[in-house]
Amino acid sequence: MKALDFDHRGVVVLVDLEDFLLETAAQITNIPIGTVKSRLFNARERLRTHLLAEGVDL
Repeated sequence: MKALDFDHRGVVVLVDLEDFLLETAAQITNIPIGTVKSRLFNARERLRTHLLAEGVDL
């Protein structure tokens, strides 16, 4: 998670760890749902890239 900036980390925590719906995450963070989707996509990609670089087999 340290590989992510604050904004991206926030949506990952809300959606992937806390299991909030995208709509709820958008309301909590006060950003449009499209932004939540974009940040979530980019955060997952950054995490995937970071884990692969660390030798984690996905």
